Amino acid sequence: MHFVPKADEMVRYRVTPNFRALGPRLGKRMPQLKRRLGDADGAALLRELDASGRLTLDVDGERFELSRDEVQVSLDALPGFAAASGPAGVVVLRTTITPELAAEGSFREVLNRIQSFRKELDLEYTGRIRLTLAGAERLLDAVRPRADALASETLAVDVQIGAQPARGAHVRAVQIDGDRLEIGLTLA
Repeated sequence: MHFVPKADEMVRYRVTPNFRALGPRLGKRMPQLKRRLGDADGAALLRELDASGRLTLDVDGERFELSRDEVQVSLDALPGFAAASGPAGVVVLRTTITPELAAEGSFREVLNRIQSFRKELDLEYTGRIRLTLAGAERLLDAVRPRADALASETLAVDVQIGAQPARGAHVRAVQIDGDRLEIGLTLA
């Protein structure tokens, strides 16, 4: 988590007129004001609004002061981010999937498929097992550094990655994001 004083690099601010509040005052000049606000730097307008509580704009040679109630400020997240705003500030999430996040997601999918397989086999909740995993290298690479966690979560006393199922094992072939994985499970 990082706290930054401005979110300008991750979001784009949009300032639009509050038509209900400004309509009677501006009348036919409303489209020009809307265009002027749309063409302006939304972040700069927001800074001015925060600093003075007002925006000062020229519309067709006439100067208008707009209060916070006369404009609406919204934000759009830039590509690679998701954002929401509230009274306390702006929250921005980076939505880029890093290789580490992708590997963690693949591991979670493998874990889910093993747990589902245990359930289908109607194994006891505390029943210990032995696991073998064979298949796509991407999936096996995601599991290798997390083999201890996999063993703990699935109650496996032994996890063999890249090994063929033992004779007599329950075997299930699954697809995870288009990659094949073969799960071999025996009771311990």
